[in-house]
Amino acid sequence: MKVDDICKVLEQERQSLLSHPLYSRLEGVQSLRVFMEYHVWAVYDFMCLAKRLQATFAPTGFPWTPPQEPQIARLINEIILGEESDVRANGTTGSHFEFYLEAMEEVGASTEAIQRYLHALDAGRSWQGSLQNSGAPAAASAFVRQTLDAIENQSIAYIAGAFTFGRETLIPDMFVQFVNSLGKSNPDEFERLIYYLDRHIEVDSEQHGPLALQMLAKTIETDNGKAEDILEGAQTELLKRAHLWDAVLDAMEFPIESASAS
Repeated sequence: MKVDDICKVLEQERQSLLSHPLYSRLEGVQSLRVFMEYHVWAVYDFMCLAKRLQATFAPTGFPWTPPQEPQIARLINEIILGEESDVRANGTTGSHFEFYLEAMEEVGASTEAIQRYLHALDAGRSWQGSLQNSGAPAAASAFVRQTLDAIENQSIAYIAGAFTFGRETLIPDMFVQFVNSLGKSNPDEFERLIYYLDRHIEVDSEQHGPLALQMLAKTIETDNGKAEDILEGAQTELLKRAHLWDAVLDAMEFPIESASAS
């Protein structure tokens, strides 16, 4: 099984996710706040996936030794460069995660839970305990927990499959849906959020998505993982995303119940 074969197997699940009713429900500021308070956790754990791949293919230990697969190292380093130190509209530098937090503040979404989690990590607490005590929405917490468990326990091929098909090649098409919805419901508003979404549409579709696919192909060619593990990681990630979107939609419709479950 090659990367093209995996793409074909995943197409139905991918299209099902891209037609999720959530995209058309971002009709007002309150629904946008709910969405972002859930979605920020996926923005965060994306970087955990990316850094896990970098740690494998472009390790940063001391003393330094050359990467075993320089081509894969270059691919993942290029992705990390953009995600961890991109340029804002005003010319300053920041990570895409920082861009998202700034967009949340612009919209009036709470960053309290994710900040509590990060402060706990900075204090040396485990990610498990930090997540449990963060106050994150239950579905968002489950999403992150599954990601971080996979990073710790699954093969690098599984993680690469989740990263490529559940994030990098999916995000541009997914974010187009959000931009279109926001353009109809809130034209000329939320500049920071629109910049974040447009930046991912541009960078992921033109650069990071193709780079991630190349990384997968090289991973298989160099016997760093099995195509079956890549497929399993991708399918799990797509299903996980669908469950998160279902939970966000429920939270928009039943905000009181959602808040009490957080």
